[in-house]
Amino acid sequence: MNPANYPEEKNLNDRSKLAIKLFHEIAQGARIHGWQISFLTGFAIDAHFGYLTKNHKDVDIIISKDEAKQLTTYLTTLGHTVFEVEDTKGECLKVDHADPERPSQALADLHYFWEEDGKVVIPLKGKKLVFSGSFSEMTESRKLLGEDITVLKPHYLLEEKKGWCEQVGLSQCREKPELYQADIDKITFLL
Repeated sequence: MNPANYPEEKNLNDRSKLAIKLFHEIAQGARIHGWQISFLTGFAIDAHFGYLTKNHKDVDIIISKDEAKQLTTYLTTLGHTVFEVEDTKGECLKVDHADPERPSQALADLHYFWEEDGKVVIPLKGKKLVFSGSFSEMTESRKLLGEDITVLKPHYLLEEKKGWCEQVGLSQCREKPELYQADIDKITFLL
């Protein structure tokens, strides 16, 4: 599938190249160690296309808090810096500072998740993004950039994208509505 509206992005910027390197390392670590992770948003959307449709500023995944400790050790041994920021402490880990002017900007967000009443929950900024399904219901295997990865199914990608705005209230929805809408449009195309 290579629809004309969503051509393959071949002009990758430096930050995207760093995010792609980290994407490979996380995917390979998950495969080697058997961690239950799922890629979210950008890389998950592109996995459904089978190619990159845009430059990526970061990698977003969900992982349990216990397995996040193992992933932290793994990434640290590869030379990465894993850290927390105050407003998401205990909810999300960050990998490698990406912008010295904005301390929360990182090349990856490792979001903790758990299940409540058979539904995936991702905490962020003291709120919860609650999905309508369990991890096994929400995810499927896809291939992207030569990696076999687990990603959210399109229906749940839509829940994720809307949930960050409607349930968590992230400012990016208001500050960059064109980027938010571009992802919604891609997901709708996939549905």
